[in-house]
Amino acid sequence: MKYLISISIGILVGLLAMVISEYSVLALFPLANQSDILDITSLSENMESMPLQNLILILIGYAIAAILAGFIGTKLKTENLFMTMIAIGVSLTIIGCFYLLMIPYPLWMIIAGSVIFIPMTWLGSKIYKARHDDKLIYKF
Repeated sequence: MKYLISISIGILVGLLAMVISEYSVLALFPLANQSDILDITSLSENMESMPLQNLILILIGYAIAAILAGFIGTKLKTENLFMTMIAIGVSLTIIGCFYLLMIPYPLWMIIAGSVIFIPMTWLGSKIYKARHDDKLIYKF
């Protein structure tokens, strides 16, 4: 039961961080044609005018979301950390791919956004484990 709870909370934290990062980038750096950031069709129509910095910041937000999800999922689960991390990473990858395909992002953004979740979830898991493992000499 604790296994499912840790995976569910990790996924929810990741999704919340993804949504916050996406909408904060679009709110801080608005699109050219005064498009509504809450309307997917409006975003789709104006995606060509999105600057490169917005796309890179969105990818950074996705990476931070996956790190947070891996960290929280590992913090809540004590045994079989690898399966928890993989389940969270794969779930975020599937959800992220669905979202990236729903709005017409450039191809490089779809590819980068698809492969970023599992490694960053693993990194978040390792950060927690390194900070709370007494066997390690160096803790960062």
